[in-house]
Amino acid sequence: MATSRSFPQFFRQILAARWRTLLLLFTGVVLPLIGFEQFAIVIGQQGTFAWDQAILTAIHSTAQSMLDRIAVTITPLGVFYGVFPIATLISIGLLYRRRWRSLSYLLITLLGSALINRTAKIWLHRDRPDLWETLTPQTDFSFPSGHAMSSMSLGPP
Repeated sequence: MATSRSFPQFFRQILAARWRTLLLLFTGVVLPLIGFEQFAIVIGQQGTFAWDQAILTAIHSTAQSMLDRIAVTITPLGVFYGVFPIATLISIGLLYRRRWRSLSYLLITLLGSALINRTAKIWLHRDRPDLWETLTPQTDFSFPSGHAMSSMSLGPP
């Protein structure tokens, strides 16, 4: 049987019942997307930020050979040897437990973030900084960070 409620009444009811969830959604999704958009606009127009070189130089000034070896060792854990195997194990567990909604959410999130990341890298064309010789040369663009995006996509919903 159809209800005679108007859309504003329905909307008010949803807001009253789900305001905490909607606030979390706004805080966890919309605000970061706005921040990403602002970074993307600056990078698209200028290619870099005025403070990039100063921050990178300050971080690089703390470099030590032992820390370099650690960084080179753990960097591959970002996606291929870290996120991908963990996501595969979680997916198999969800498949085994027949948790279709959670499995769908995980797969859509991971595939969506990979697609968004690749598209943004191609669209923005932000070259990696060339301030010193790198220990592990990379051939793709630097923004957005694939490590950051994939690790955040793997996090709990």
